[in-house]
Amino acid sequence: GVPVAIEPVAPSANLADAHIPSPFSVVELEKIHRERKEALLEQDADSLLMRGRRYKSMGRVDLALRDFETIFRFYPGYLYMGDVLMYRAQCLAFQGVCVMVGKRAVQLKIHGDYCMLQLESLDTYLKKEPSKKGLIEPMIDQLKAHQRTE
Repeated sequence: GVPVAIEPVAPSANLADAHIPSPFSVVELEKIHRERKEALLEQDADSLLMRGRRYKSMGRVDLALRDFETIFRFYPGYLYMGDVLMYRAQCLAFQGVCVMVGKRAVQLKIHGDYCMLQLESLDTYLKKEPSKKGLIEPMIDQLKAHQRTE
């Protein structure tokens, strides 16, 4: 290899005056930063989705719902938001009709708050995935009918 000379950067009393040579322009660096930030956000949401699915499969619906809710609230542009919305609605349905007593699920009456949150998930899912109308609309109708009877 050919030896490469490294130019030392003199420390500056005022850091704003310090200049670090870069092969990239400021615009290119901002673009790289934005792309990396988006990738990290996607990875965060992916991790939350995977952990939420594991919690749900283990019966820890309370913890799963917390992860799905975090994705729903803080990562609105997430690629797999449709999946998140369905899992969220399922967890809310379970939370609304069951509570854990020890290691046993006990049936309860569906509470209006859970119905409203389920409807929010399903409505948002339907807006994002209009092709799933045949699957989602019956669920929405059932929840709305149940709300009227409470």
